[in-house]
Amino acid sequence: MTILVLDFGETKIKSALISETFELEKPLAFLPSADNLENLQKLMDSIIVPAKDRISELTISCPKTVDTQAGTIYKGDLLTYLDDFEA
Repeated sequence: MTILVLDFGETKIKSALISETFELEKPLAFLPSADNLENLQKLMDSIIVPAKDRISELTISCPKTVDTQAGTIYKGDLLTYLDDFEA
């Protein structure tokens, strides 16, 4: 089981593959942050597709308020295209 960790920062998207025992399996390249939701989806595809057969879970960190029960990202900070995003 491998966890894909994504950190959507205001200037970079950082990502890594983490084992079920929370050991770093593979750090992935830093990418520049997207300027809109469509470009973010393309960047996510470029990270997810090559590792999709290994990924069993996904975790996302971002500079917003994340309601994990509702699956919604609420307003805040510079990534305005994520306002009220529902997963």
